[in-house]
Amino acid sequence: MSVIELLKNFQFTESEAKVYVALSQYGPQTGYEVSKTSGVPRSKVYNILESLERRGIVCFSQSKRTKLYKAESIDMVCSLMENTIQETRTKLKLEIELDSYLREDEQIWELNDWNLVKVRCLELLKQSKKQVLIQLWSQELNDEMEHALAEVQRRLKEVLIILYDEKQEYKTNLKHVYRHGYEKEKLEDMNGRWLLLTIDGRAMLYVTFDEKGMSHAIYTKKREMSFFAREYIMHDAYCLKILNQIEDLPVMDQLKDIRDVFYKN
Repeated sequence: MSVIELLKNFQFTESEAKVYVALSQYGPQTGYEVSKTSGVPRSKVYNILESLERRGIVCFSQSKRTKLYKAESIDMVCSLMENTIQETRTKLKLEIELDSYLREDEQIWELNDWNLVKVRCLELLKQSKKQVLIQLWSQELNDEMEHALAEVQRRLKEVLIILYDEKQEYKTNLKHVYRHGYEKEKLEDMNGRWLLLTIDGRAMLYVTFDEKGMSHAIYTKKREMSFFAREYIMHDAYCLKILNQIEDLPVMDQLKDIRDVFYKN
């Protein structure tokens, strides 16, 4: 059975399957390039890419002049599709050379589907080998996330978790969690919640939320961005550790305006 026929079992049309295979085999491409490598006419390819993007099967990176599309890994696609058959998934993984689309890259990829973002987050936690740093709010710390983080704490020595909770209840069974305590101020600063994850200094995921849900998400293996994400979370932990150690000292009264860093004329 061909790759195209296997993909049809995952509710792909023939044209969608051709586009996905082309992106998998040749890596990130523009819409024009996808049309050439897949054989799908340009008049159809952009609508197909938009459809695959909405379903979380394809992500994109936008610059001023170019929009690049990239196929998500077959593991990611299988996780998003609840009604797939394990045997078909295995055959599909054998047919498509995973190395062709799991290559390292430094693009910044935008993710539009919260289900895809959750799967990406959980996959990053599973892939971590040395270090995990994460900031998240209580709304995103569901049972699945808590289980994944507990497993990371069991496996690794370098795990840093900063938890935000607007009600300041911090309901979790996780060990060694920094409870932030300044949620009101952070919400005023950031205009909403966020989730920031970086692993091993090599990948980062950043998600923002508004009152309707997820508003924006990016994922990258760009090491410079992973570095800044790591430093941002580490700095937050440094400050919380200092404040925890001096919270009962008289000096705390002098630090009540510590977040007001701008000089006033």
